[in-house]
Amino acid sequence: MSRTRRTVLGLLLAVTTALGVADSRRGAGGAVAEKAPVTGRRAGAGLGAAPSGIAGETPGLVFRLSEGAAGGEGLALVARPPAERLADAEVLRVLDRLPPLAGDPREEPFAMREASLPPPRAGRSVRASFPPAETPARPEAAPAG
Repeated sequence: MSRTRRTVLGLLLAVTTALGVADSRRGAGGAVAEKAPVTGRRAGAGLGAAPSGIAGETPGLVFRLSEGAAGGEGLALVARPPAERLADAEVLRVLDRLPPLAGDPREEPFAMREASLPPPRAGRSVRASFPPAETPARPEAAPAG
């Protein structure tokens, strides 16, 4: 497809999209339609949900915003039960109910890694131009055969 044809098709698509959006915002009388007040929706009624039957309700995801109360809800404090320390015999009974460990722990010394490599040494600076001004003579090609 030629560049001109693609440009014309792109402009045509942009214009039709803009006209479609503008047309969807207008009511039947040609004036811009007022938005219907947001009504409560049942929980779980999101995209693709069946219409609920409320007049003037549009399908889709709807958010409801309202002013918050000044005090809001207070934090619900939960009463903590009194704690008691277990006796040694009770602790042993609890620990005896646990399954045994899979294997004996390994007792290896700490694996210390070898010393780090020394930092690289500074190299020599070569003050020649690149590529070199002189081109070396090419060797003659050997005859094939």
